[in-house]
Amino acid sequence: MKPLVDPAGFNELKLCRSGPMLYNKNDFPIGLSLQKYGEFSWSEIELFRQIVEPWMVVIDAGANIKAGHSKVDKIERFD
Repeated sequence: MKPLVDPAGFNELKLCRSGPMLYNKNDFPIGLSLQKYGEFSWSEIELFRQIVEPWMVVIDAGANIKAGHSKVDKIERFD
């Protein structure tokens, strides 16, 4: 059976704090943070949990979409 990620390639799959993450193992600082700590920008996620209200719409836009915010889309504050 062929592996999901080529071990000689630049991608690495790791079970991180927010679930499985596929990242570029040569990337700094995001890839390095995922590799060493299993998370990236966790404090931002906790801040969003405190700020986001049920009526708000949050848009994650930028170069690092989903890199550190995979848990944000799971903040279900619909009352």
